[in-house]
Order: sequence, then structure tokens, then C-alpha cells
Amino acid sequence: MRAAELDGLPPAVPADPEALSRRPTELVADLVEPAKAEALEKLGESERAFGIANTWVRTKLASRAAPDAR
Repeated sequence: MRAAELDGLPPAVPADPEALSRRPTELVADLVEPAKAEALEKLGESERAFGIANTWVRTKLASRAAPDAR
């Protein structure tokens, strides 16, 4: 965009503007999900582990229910 601006051209418009906002979310999920699974596995089946997992699941469900969460 900056190069186009310097050359006096209009900025390029992406074919799917929503893809730009979805992609970082996908990348973060790809990196975070395995780490969360590993951490929960290390915690075992303790009450603390279930609390952490429960909080994580509730957060995920709430973000999917809210239309403007992304």
C-alpha cells in the first residue's frame, strides 16, 4: 500500500477483505492450541486442570456466539 501511495497510485483492494482479519486469528490458533493442549496434559486431571479447561472452553464458546468477537 505504501509503495502505491508513493507512486501516486490508488491502494490495492483485497479480493476478500474479511480474509485479512481471519488469517491472523487462524495463525494464532495454530500456534496457541497445541501449547494449550500440552499445558493441560502436563497438569493432568486435577481440579485445577479442569478449571483451566472449563474457562478456556467457555471463552471459546462465548467468542463464537458474539457476532463481533472477531
